[in-house]
Amino acid sequence: MKFRILKNKRALSPALSGIILVAVSVTYAFVAASWLGEITLNVMSLEELKITDCEWAQDFSHADLTIKNIGTQAATLNSIQVNGKTTEDFEIVEGNQRINPGRSATIRVSKSFTLSTKYEFKLTTKRQTPIKYVSVSQPGSEKSNEASIHYIDLISDVDGSPDKGSHSNFAHQQGEHNGLFDAILEADCGSGITSMVQYPDGSTTNYGTQLDFINAQESSPDGDYLTIHEQNLGGDVLGYPSIRSKSNSAQSHNTNKHTITLPEKIEEGDTLLVVFVCDGKEQISWEKEWMVIYEDGGKNGPTMSIAWKKATDKEAQTINVNTKGSQQSTHLSYAIQNANDPTINPPEASPASSGNDDSPDAKELTPSGGLKSYLWLAFYGSDGKFTAKDYPGKYTENQESYKSSNSNNDACAIGAATREFMSSSEDTRDFKMKNSEEWQAATVLVYPEQAVDDYELDFEYEWIDADYDETSEQVCIFVETATQDNEKLVAYEWNGATWQDLGPLDSNGWNNFTSSFLNGPSYAINIRDKDKTNDPTQSSWNIDCIITECSSTEINYELDIEVQFKEVNIGNNYEQICIYMGSTTAEPLDVYIWNDGNWEMLASNLLQNQWNNMTRTITQNTVTLRFLGSLESNDVIQDRWEINSVLLYGPP
Repeated sequence: MKFRILKNKRALSPALSGIILVAVSVTYAFVAASWLGEITLNVMSLEELKITDCEWAQDFSHADLTIKNIGTQAATLNSIQVNGKTTEDFEIVEGNQRINPGRSATIRVSKSFTLSTKYEFKLTTKRQTPIKYVSVSQPGSEKSNEASIHYIDLISDVDGSPDKGSHSNFAHQQGEHNGLFDAILEADCGSGITSMVQYPDGSTTNYGTQLDFINAQESSPDGDYLTIHEQNLGGDVLGYPSIRSKSNSAQSHNTNKHTITLPEKIEEGDTLLVVFVCDGKEQISWEKEWMVIYEDGGKNGPTMSIAWKKATDKEAQTINVNTKGSQQSTHLSYAIQNANDPTINPPEASPASSGNDDSPDAKELTPSGGLKSYLWLAFYGSDGKFTAKDYPGKYTENQESYKSSNSNNDACAIGAATREFMSSSEDTRDFKMKNSEEWQAATVLVYPEQAVDDYELDFEYEWIDADYDETSEQVCIFVETATQDNEKLVAYEWNGATWQDLGPLDSNGWNNFTSSFLNGPSYAINIRDKDKTNDPTQSSWNIDCIITECSSTEINYELDIEVQFKEVNIGNNYEQICIYMGSTTAEPLDVYIWNDGNWEMLASNLLQNQWNNMTRTITQNTVTLRFLGSLESNDVIQDRWEINSVLLYGPP
């Protein structure tokens, strides 16, 4: 495409030319002023929002968030997350999406919320300003929400008949919904059960240690134990490396031999790092064992060379570096602690970067080790006596800058700053020198130290002639104390290709699991520790018995368990009985309430993994509930239900 230039045969008048010249000058001045003042303008204009209230719908179908602009700049809402997940189901019910300073708006977030559950809302503006707010779902507004809650108090027997079934941990019903469950388990109420009990024939250790396996090869507990111990497999990163000590030195006259002072405090295993800068483009020679990771002299110098070494227990106070030509030099040295062994993960440096202005700027550095807690060090060297007047943004530690001498022609200068930062890449911003000069710039990273403790165990137990063709087949493990150092064991069974979950060994004593893959004479289970990542504590467990129990006789599993609220304050106007169910097996679970000497059904088939809320006005100081399995005859399957929280709820 060719542009056509229109020509006017008449020249512009002097007056009109002057007006145009003034207009152009004013325009360029305004652009320059805006550019130079960008940081000031951004500071003066503040975008800041605050969520002042959260009002929950009575049926928990939505939550209304009230947002107020308390900043000095209008803000436009862009996205919403609930518990870390972005939702598109929201609308403005009051105000506007763009909120001016001092104004408010109300956003309705629609979702199937559940009672007494903590939710985190995160709103983001178009300028990516985040606003976070945490609320526990209760009907009404948080500003006036004074709901009454009474958690279940005790196990009862109000009807005089014995309970059937067991609790794994009743205390887990007695608090807010927190993911910890009381597993209620049916009891076998049949008669004349004849079973075959077998213990494993052998064991395999994947990791961990075990003593006296023969003590678990018994059909009933006798107080003699198989003891299993966790093994230390090592762990993940501990934290950031840091500078133990540092030093600076210089050669203020031209020489081929340069003496570098090392830090005063050095411990064996530290990573030693030295940065050397000399005037002019030079060839650099280091002492033996020093590994160079950066060296460049650009077109005309200066030359900057960076090298590292793993410290021994006998380090000299100085080292010598030689240059082919005679030059002045200046140097920095560091002893870095809590770093990974540099012979395994050596420090890394960014590609060569040079220029000729007042803003040394290193190139981006991407670690080969990925995302870790690195120590980042930024350096520059300049040809001249001009030290740094400003340092890269966020590099606020160990800022320093030196020159070799005051000579205008032969001097050189060095600058440095550090930062501890978890990242998978870093593009360091530039230094600012007091004047323009030729320069070299580099970013260096140091790897974090590795942890040494991660205790785990993994054992396998095998039956070679198992009874497998019965109607009831269980794996039963008797543990003296299930929880050790806040950790439990988990059991698995082999399906012929992979390990399948049997369940956690939660209970002191017997832990019984229905097998799904005991379908042949060869059968195996696997026992592991539950905490599989960075476990700093070695735990041990005593196991009395590991058996399979198989039966074909008449079995009848039943559940009939009572729980009770005591000293209920009727003045709190409780209107709902709320039960949070976790995972359940196939048989439905029903709940009843004791009313005038009889059981009255409240709800049938409680739904799993959610709140079950039953409307009931409470008029007595004692309220008793009964959990009953829906199949109470000819039940050959032992069912299990998880209950997290049982409470009375009174609205504000």
